[in-house]
Amino acid sequence: MQLVNRVLEKKRLYFVGIKGLTDGLPKEYRYTTAGSPDKAVSNVVYRVARDTQAGKIRHRNWYYRDGRFKVLVAPQNARYLVDYVLSNPSLYSVSVKESIIDFPQRDLDSQIWAKSPDGQYVLREDVKKAIMHYIQSYPDFNLLDVIKKLHIVGSITTNLYGDTADIDVHIVPDESKIPGDKEEFAKKVKKWSHGNPVYIGKHPIELFVQLNPYQDLLSDGCYDVLKDTWIKGPRIVDLDYNPYQVLKDVVDKVREYARQADIDLGELKRDVIDYQVIKNALSRLPIEYKEQLKAELEGKLQEIEDDIRQLLRDKKVWIELRHQASQPKSPGEALEDVLASKRWQDANATFKFLDRYGYIKLITMLEELLEDDKLEHSEVDIVKRIVLGSEASPGQKEGGVES
Repeated sequence: MQLVNRVLEKKRLYFVGIKGLTDGLPKEYRYTTAGSPDKAVSNVVYRVARDTQAGKIRHRNWYYRDGRFKVLVAPQNARYLVDYVLSNPSLYSVSVKESIIDFPQRDLDSQIWAKSPDGQYVLREDVKKAIMHYIQSYPDFNLLDVIKKLHIVGSITTNLYGDTADIDVHIVPDESKIPGDKEEFAKKVKKWSHGNPVYIGKHPIELFVQLNPYQDLLSDGCYDVLKDTWIKGPRIVDLDYNPYQVLKDVVDKVREYARQADIDLGELKRDVIDYQVIKNALSRLPIEYKEQLKAELEGKLQEIEDDIRQLLRDKKVWIELRHQASQPKSPGEALEDVLASKRWQDANATFKFLDRYGYIKLITMLEELLEDDKLEHSEVDIVKRIVLGSEASPGQKEGGVES
């Protein structure tokens, strides 16, 4: 076991020997970290326990207790665990967190953060003023009246941010002061923020009413804007971090979701082209031949609407995946429940990849056309521009539906 201990200590992991829990059981070893469950071991143990070849480590034998994440491992299986760890370097290089689909920068973004004399990161005063001014500019209600806490979360609290990453500003409200339905209120604020962005450099400020304040603790970092203190983080990863290696399982899952969306998007593209072909033919025919084609055009319009609704169902699956994985009921659960944290991290990374590849934006643009619950003939050209852009398609020529 000395070799085992030496190997794992280098990865900030170690074994602690304990006696059998009852007479007749073999001696077991407790696999643990000295720190919190968001250390590398949480990902290691999850992956080992999940691995189909690792039935030697049963789910019921690992848990979080007394400030440490622990797993009971029989001596004959300890070597297997070490081999597994050493053969999968991505397991201990970094734990899977929210803001993990970008390659690392050298430091937190200096446009957003400053360093205090003692080396701590603090929110720049000009950025704080810009955030507060943006909040005050909300036209329908004085948001300052409902703010109980104000957090910055997400990739901007790490060195894994993109050049145009959002500054995610979460309003934790005093719900008793929210006018009307709280869910509708949150939706209105989110919609307004998306439609009226303000930028710090290339980073848009994105306002969000956080009705579950514990969810913010699932993020890599959580900064209290009002108190100018870190609740969690900031997080700096090594420059050799590679998201496509660390997130291989997530990338494979994204590929599955994208494949289905591509199929549904392809169906929509074909129906839009067919609609245009029928529409152009209809504009050229004598009136006595139009009725049959009119019916066919109406049918094709319905097919296009159905195609859009299928894409909306695809998007809903992705949203629900993230939503269901982000409902901690207490700060302790958010910080200590490794499985819940892992579910959130994977689901959020999946959503971020699909957003990066353009699926979220495209489907959201199509969704806006169905706000009145029905697609009109006049909106098909908008659909065409969204899904086809400047692509040349057979028979696509402007023309109205003649009577």
